[in-house]
Amino acid sequence: MKGKSDAGICKGRSDSDWNKLSKTLGTWLTAVGLLVQHGFMYSRISGQNDAYRQSWDLDLFRTEAKQMRNFWKLTGICVSATYAVLTNGPLAVAEGMPTMFDVYTEMDFNDYVQEERHSAYAIGENYLGWFAYDHETTFDAKATALKECNARVDRDLKKTDSQTCELLAVDGEYVWKIKRPPAIGSVVLPLPDKPLNNSIIVGDLAKADAIVLALHGCDVPGIVPPDWTQSWYRFFKSRNIAVVQPDSFADPHPEVCPGKGTDAEVDEVLRLRVNQTIRTLGLLEKKFVTKPIYIWGHSQGARVAQIHDFGVDGVILSGDWCGQDAIKRNTPVLMVIGEEDQYVKFGGETRPITEDVVKENCPNYANNENRSFVVVKKMDHFTAIWHQNVMDAVSKFLNVKNYNTSFEKWLGPIPAELKSEANTYKTAPMHSAFAIRPAAKPGDKPQGFVITSWEYKSDAEQMALQECERGGDYETYKPDQKRACKLVDSK
Repeated sequence: MKGKSDAGICKGRSDSDWNKLSKTLGTWLTAVGLLVQHGFMYSRISGQNDAYRQSWDLDLFRTEAKQMRNFWKLTGICVSATYAVLTNGPLAVAEGMPTMFDVYTEMDFNDYVQEERHSAYAIGENYLGWFAYDHETTFDAKATALKECNARVDRDLKKTDSQTCELLAVDGEYVWKIKRPPAIGSVVLPLPDKPLNNSIIVGDLAKADAIVLALHGCDVPGIVPPDWTQSWYRFFKSRNIAVVQPDSFADPHPEVCPGKGTDAEVDEVLRLRVNQTIRTLGLLEKKFVTKPIYIWGHSQGARVAQIHDFGVDGVILSGDWCGQDAIKRNTPVLMVIGEEDQYVKFGGETRPITEDVVKENCPNYANNENRSFVVVKKMDHFTAIWHQNVMDAVSKFLNVKNYNTSFEKWLGPIPAELKSEANTYKTAPMHSAFAIRPAAKPGDKPQGFVITSWEYKSDAEQMALQECERGGDYETYKPDQKRACKLVDSK
């Protein structure tokens, strides 16, 4: 059996290629090191055009270029291969049988090995498995695990006497023929932390009361986060909670958004992102010792936040389900779910996702005071914070002041100078909205803001109001502050 990485970033490179790359990187890192000694890292505040300078203790965020050159010369391989997914290589595998020890199997194994007496863990097609606990003999545990695993495969996959299950562990010892990769979170990634150095930072980290580490989804993050994401970051900032959103793609890895990437590549990316998050948290915790740190994760970022316990003060999840939860039970967790989220598989393909569906599929959320969830009506995978029940839940979770997202309608005539905006709104595709910020004082002109092409009408309305309000000297979602803008209309 041979370990290998299936990451596309590692394919087609010869040893000489990587030796050349190591020298190039060494030269580049030396240059960057000299620049950093005399400068600052920059980050872009979401949604604004001007760059904000953020000074750091630079020694925390880099190593000597010489050390990095030595690292690359010693490895001679790409970054992703240092935490490669180990597959079964040339072994003969029955159709439908697992070909790797993925993160979910590892989590099941971690649960299994906590048991006592004689036990066994068998695994079969589609990663279906069975634990056999508390048996008098090892023989009985093995026989029971295999029997029940095969029965489950037949039942769940509608087969007859498949007999394909194999023993993965016996009496707490791993015995499966497929080699295990390094445990989740066990690989120490080298410095510098390029995802952190390329991060988007919202707010003032030095003056903030707390920090949110934002883990983006599987898409390559843009310079400016999507509008719905900005709503979260603006809320945090208005509560003096700074946001750090690292760019996981700063470390090369395959793109594995829905429809892309093999199972091995998906597994590799999840393991990488856990290790990246551990590295970043270590730096933030060392720099900001007294500040609470929370994780906000969306989609793949939410999955990363669930498959390892990072020891943070709380976790907010968006766009993922509760199927895997390695977070310690005493850590507060809030799960935000759009009832029409196409990527969340509660109860199979059940739509809409109701509170009862969540309770049925997530008993750990129904029976733990540290776990809570909120279901958002008429919402899909991309849930903004401007929905009132989300705002309520997040405010309670963070123990901060709430905000009333209701708004007033513009009842007067549309000012002549805003007629063109009104026409744009009326002819726009999908759902759109038109908001006006009244003149603040005599001589000022009212300002109009049109938002178009939204999937949901409520999102178009709230986005129009958010953009209208941030167009002036106004901090969106600030506690005890009335909305500065009024909604003209929406469709």
